[in-house]
Amino acid sequence: ASTTIVWKYSDGINESQQNQTITIADTNAPTIHCIANQTVSCISKVPNYTTLVSATDNCDISVMLTQSPLPGSPFVGETMKITMTAKDDSGNSSDCSFTITQATVTVDAGTDTTIKEGESIQLTATASNTGTFEWDTVGVGSSQLVSPNETTTYTVFFTASNGCQAQDSITITVEKNQKDDTKYGFSPNNDGVNDFWKIDTIEQYPDNEVYIYNRWGDLVFSIKNYDNAGNVFSGVANRKRSMGADVLPEGTYFFDIKISGTHHLKKTKGFLVVKR
Repeated sequence: ASTTIVWKYSDGINESQQNQTITIADTNAPTIHCIANQTVSCISKVPNYTTLVSATDNCDISVMLTQSPLPGSPFVGETMKITMTAKDDSGNSSDCSFTITQATVTVDAGTDTTIKEGESIQLTATASNTGTFEWDTVGVGSSQLVSPNETTTYTVFFTASNGCQAQDSITITVEKNQKDDTKYGFSPNNDGVNDFWKIDTIEQYPDNEVYIYNRWGDLVFSIKNYDNAGNVFSGVANRKRSMGADVLPEGTYFFDIKISGTHHLKKTKGFLVVKR
């Protein structure tokens, strides 16, 4: 900045004047006062912070404030650095910076789970903030009781009290109940039909033992790895009997099946009819 001073001289009769230009060299940058780091919620664009930051200068009454990135720029990532610059009329400038962090909202629908056909399961969602929960096709609220007939994926939508939203999904796998078509009777007459006791799908559980008892409780047959093929009960005893003959008479017998691990047989103990 500069100013002109006019000097006037007079001896009482004669006058003269002289102009003197004084230039004020402003080399001091403005003083800028930044704000603290900011936490924002659910924004897609950078806010305008020029009204929240102040600056003063030793020469100029008003100082130009600019912001980078500009207000309205896309908000990228979770945290952004904002730089504010103060510039006076002499071109001196100073800046300050702060960060803005997007407040994260999360919701957890739970861990994928497997249930058996016909069972029910409680879905329970949790969130990082207070707010409302809504499950698609199920209902409103953080907890819902469901009984899916087939494998189903449930999605929960969460709206926080500050308006932010989040969603998560959980898959409930439904194991279909396997049918047990075991028949508790057979006719070992060598006609090629129903000549042995078929225990439905027992071959899937090879670590098994099958015991057959007569009506007096005598063990007349036992075998390991019953497989509905070569290892079967066809009405012939393989344990010593007091009555001698190996071919068992028709009548009612009792069975005891032992299987290691899980299985789907409806009965492991009961009675069996042999009809000749």
